Formats: sequence, C-alpha cells, structure tokens
Amino acid sequence: MRSQPQDDGNVSRAYKPAIVIPAYKRAESLEELLITLNRAHYPGDDHHLVISLEGNSTEAVRRVAGSFKFNHGTVEIVEHREQMGLKKHIYRCISLSEIYGSVILLEDDLTLSPLYYLYAMEALNAYGKSDRVAGISLYAQVYNETAQLPFIPLFVPKAAYFMQLASSWGAVWSEDQWRSYDGWRQNHLQRAEEKYLNELPQNIQKWPATSWKREFNLYLVSQEKYFTYPYASLTSNSSRYGGEHMKQTGNLFEIPILLGDSESVFQEFPKESDRYVSYDTFMEANGTALQELTGQSLRNIEMDLYGTKPLQMLKRKKVVITSRIPEKSEGGYPLYRLPLELNLDRHFPETRDPFFYLCSTDKITSLHRNRWAYAKLASLLGTNRVGTRRFLLNSLFYFINQKFK
Repeated sequence: MRSQPQDDGNVSRAYKPAIVIPAYKRAESLEELLITLNRAHYPGDDHHLVISLEGNSTEAVRRVAGSFKFNHGTVEIVEHREQMGLKKHIYRCISLSEIYGSVILLEDDLTLSPLYYLYAMEALNAYGKSDRVAGISLYAQVYNETAQLPFIPLFVPKAAYFMQLASSWGAVWSEDQWRSYDGWRQNHLQRAEEKYLNELPQNIQKWPATSWKREFNLYLVSQEKYFTYPYASLTSNSSRYGGEHMKQTGNLFEIPILLGDSESVFQEFPKESDRYVSYDTFMEANGTALQELTGQSLRNIEMDLYGTKPLQMLKRKKVVITSRIPEKSEGGYPLYRLPLELNLDRHFPETRDPFFYLCSTDKITSLHRNRWAYAKLASLLGTNRVGTRRFLLNSLFYFINQKFK
C-alpha cells in the first residue's frame, strides 16, 4: 500500500502519507478534528485515514469514528482489544509508516489548517530521507515549557527551522525516520538514559515513563538530530479538553493556523546541513544566525537567555550569554527586542541597562537570577499566563524594584 514516487514532474508527490488518528475518550475534540480534516485540501481523492481506537475507548468516541465519512479517500477503523497506554499506542500508529511509506500523526485534540496535508507532503520530500531530521512538526511552537514563557523563533523567509524537541501536536514521519528511531529505541535507549538524561531540561527529565516524547527527546540529543518546525502553524491544540498528560492548561496552546487554498506555495525548506535558524532542547538558539549576531563562534558559545540551563552544561563552552547574574561579566546586552536573540546584535551600541550577560565560563562559579527577571521576560514576550503564582510573585518583585530604584 506504500505510495511510490510519481513521474509527473511534481516531486512533492513522492510521498503520500497515511493520516493516523489515535483516539480514546475525547469524542467532542475528535469530532472537531474530523471536521477540519474533511475541509482540508488534498491532491486527489484516494487518501487513507486510520482511526486507531485505544482499548476501552468510550462509546461516544467509537460512535464519532464509526459515523465519519472521509470525503477524500477511505477510512479504516482499528479497534484495539488491549488498553496499551499512550506511549505504546503512539508507537503503534507511527509504525504504520512501514506499511504506507509515511504517516501524519494527529492526536485527537487538534484542529487543522486547510494546507496541513500539502505541507506534510512537501516537508517529507525535503526531509524524509534525511540523516539529521528525525521528524516533522505541523505545529508552530510558541511556548517554552521549560522556562514557562512564550517562545518566538528568529524569522527567515523559509518554510521551517530546526529544533531538538519532538512534536506531538501534528507530526509527520517517513518510514526511514521511524525505522531509525525504532532501532535506536530497542538497542540503545537504556544506555542513552544513563549517559544523556542530564542533557535534557529538568521538566522533561521528570516526565513519566509513559511519555513517548521523553524517549524521543533523548534520541534527538544523543544522536544530534532535529525536528523541523513551521513558522506558520498547520495545527492548533485544543488543550481546553485536557488529556492524559496535559491538564488545566486553558487555551495556552491554541494558536492561529495557516489559511489558504490548494494553490498556495510554501517557502523553500532549508537544508538540514545549513542550520541557520535552529534551537536546542532548552529552546535556546544554536544556529549560524547566532554567530552572525554575536560575532562568537558556535564552537565557543552557549546560550542561556531563558536562564534554565544547569551550570555544568554552560561550562562545556568557553563563553555563555545568560539572563542570570554572574560574579563577573565581560559585557552586557539589553532586553527590548523580539525575538530575544536580536538583543545580542553586536552592531548596536550598549546604551541600555544590561539584562543578558556575556561571561567566560572558566570564571563562573555560580549564577543568580534577578527576582524580577521572569516578569521582565514575561512582559516583553507577552505571556498569557498572568494568573500563575510565579508570574504574580515575580511581577510584584519587579514593580517594587522599579518604584524604589
């Protein structure tokens, strides 16, 4: 059933991914997803949709799945007898790439851009056989869960950028990408846990064993691979419905999605060998754009703009730029431009109070954070989590400092 490259001059049709939806107990959100699925644009009407029902799925979910008519192809409903759990279920869904050549995994709390399928096809053509790209996100990341602050990537006129974080809110894999990961998982996961777990942010380290993304992030870090992320999102997450691992997040992950018709043309996909804009697992910049801005070699510099990296990680490089306060710095940068990395542009004179500090790591023994630093970052980045205890306390410290400065 695997699609074969078509000799019609349109290279984007070399892949024809199956659409796979794991579902369990969220009937209302599943119905919303299926509505947007039908309204999307597809090349032809012979596509394959798999709705994979977890064991003990609710009657409402089975009813929504069983009554759905896919206007662009066939529907296969797979009812599992056993309750596998989220991780095993997700892996079972991704492994269908071995049958179809590639898959689009859509969790049941998503809504879709009309262009999601066309984007997935073109992204697969760009990265489906890449040794450095381990997966393709359809969701445009806007929030740094480690720092609990919004995230804004450096923007260039491309269709995507690179980041060492796995995506679950609409993701695409080729068979090659899945087989590479699955082989690593079965043969090297335990060793990677021992050697690379401390390379992950603490919040990710604490994710439960039932989290497939925790394992996948270990894979990205240990193998120096990346996910690609779009600048304009092809999915949005309806987190108001909650889920097995996401609760009480409100509309935190609801974001605008890309609109357009079937004639829309995506910008060029960047080559994985030229990571001009890319980010590590802490969502800190590590691409060559950073080198241009700071004048520092990527081999020598570590970024800690959100102030979340452990000290031993910072000491791997010769210099660090951090929002935490060192004993001694060799220069400073203000905080007033977006994305955050633009504040580091060496061509601008340093006329404002420093917020970020440039330090030689051999002179750092400790780093301290201003109590109001989080509030200043939150204010510039425009966080919508203003009711959280962390935001309110840090805002209080910030405004008291400003009043009695």
